[in-house]
Amino acid sequence: MGSPSDTLISMDNDPAFGVKMRVARLLAVLVIASIALPFGSASAASRTIAPATGVAASLSTAPLPTCRYGDVLTARAGYSQYATTLLDTIYRLPRTYYPIDLVATGLRGGGSIRRIALADLRAMDRSARIAGARFAITSAFRSYSQQVVLFNGRVARVGRAAALKLVARPGHSEHQLGTAIDFRSYDGRTPFATTRAGFWMKANAWKYGWVMSFPSGKSAVTCMSSEPWHYRYLGRTEARLIHYSGLTTRQWIWRHFGS
Repeated sequence: MGSPSDTLISMDNDPAFGVKMRVARLLAVLVIASIALPFGSASAASRTIAPATGVAASLSTAPLPTCRYGDVLTARAGYSQYATTLLDTIYRLPRTYYPIDLVATGLRGGGSIRRIALADLRAMDRSARIAGARFAITSAFRSYSQQVVLFNGRVARVGRAAALKLVARPGHSEHQLGTAIDFRSYDGRTPFATTRAGFWMKANAWKYGWVMSFPSGKSAVTCMSSEPWHYRYLGRTEARLIHYSGLTTRQWIWRHFGS
């Protein structure tokens, strides 16, 4: 056996040993760099990509936009982001947004919604029937082009200024998401808000993932007139959080996810 110095010289001349040493030095640099990072720092992706549902990691510090009319493309227009997509008088969906998983509601009044909302809609319907508070549907999914017809028709009847407060402009309607429904009384004659079904849904719809988008007395923050018949599906977790927060859907989404 040679001396220690002879052994070191022979190892240095070994190409395989040289590669191993370079890898070891690189790993040491990475370990030191990771220790130098501030505790709790996260990658850019983990800071900026919000989940489809659930609360975002941090609250938005920007104030809720005041009610005005704009045409800004909403930041979360992915089909998996249905629970956190902000739609109002400012933010909108692209005209090409058209869910491919639409299914029939199977309830009186018909219409289609996204499959992800169907099970909870059926569960809510069953509970409402047991409570003697049956409801029906006026309108469910509406495409961009259908919203064009609806809005223009309302403008023709009441004028643009009045129509803006009553009907969302094309692209700004939650109905285009495929997760919003306008409900009505089962007999189709009694104003929904004053029916047993209207009262029952106001108190219980959130338990099934549905939240009233435009409650009474909140026009200053929803930017729309009160619509006690309009509910949006956000999933049971998100709906529960919104219910107990006391915020409207628009306020909640803005606070936790921004635009």
